[in-house]
Amino acid sequence: MFKVKEKNILRERLISQRNFLYNKHSKSIIDMEVLNKFIELIDQLQPSSVGLYKSFGSELDTILLDAFLRERNIAVYYPKLIEGEMNFVLSNSVCDFSKSISGFLEPVNHGEVSVPELVITPALALDNENYRLGYGKGYYDKYIKQHQNKQYISFILKNFILEKLPRDEWDLQINKIIEINVPNINIMK
Repeated sequence: MFKVKEKNILRERLISQRNFLYNKHSKSIIDMEVLNKFIELIDQLQPSSVGLYKSFGSELDTILLDAFLRERNIAVYYPKLIEGEMNFVLSNSVCDFSKSISGFLEPVNHGEVSVPELVITPALALDNENYRLGYGKGYYDKYIKQHQNKQYISFILKNFILEKLPRDEWDLQINKIIEINVPNINIMK
C-alpha cells in the first residue's frame, strides 16, 4: 500500500515537471531528437513490426515515429484493450483513435492482433536498472511478462532517469533506455 501511494505522488510530480518542461522548451526540438534516435534504433535492429503508443498531453510525441515506420513499410501496432487485456493491433491509420475505458488512446478500426518484435513503452520515469514508472494500470508489465522474448524500449528525457524507483513485485524491467538530453532543466531526484 505504501509503494502505491509513493508511486502516485511521484507520478503527479513527474507529470507536472514534464508539463513545465514542454512549456519552457520547444517540443518540436525534443520530438526531432526522439525521431533521430528512433531512426538509429530501427536501422540497428531492422524490425519488421513495431508497437507504438498513441501519445497524449506532454508525452514524447510518437506521430513522427509512426510516419517513419509507414514510410519504411514496417508494420505499426498500437495497444488496444480486448476483454480487459492489453494486446497490440495492426493500425490502419494514425488518425483513427479513441479514448479507451482505461484512458489511453487506441485504434478504432484495426487489423490483426499480433506481438510486435519491438515495443516502444511509455514511461513517466525510468531508473538505472531499467525499471519504469508508468501510469499505474499495470498493462505494460502484464504484457511484458506474457511476451518476454521481445524488445521493450523507452525513450525518456535524461532528467527523468532516476537512481531508483519505488517497485512492487509485479514491476518488470524493459530492455533498453534511450535518453533524450534537454539541457537546463533539473528534476528532483
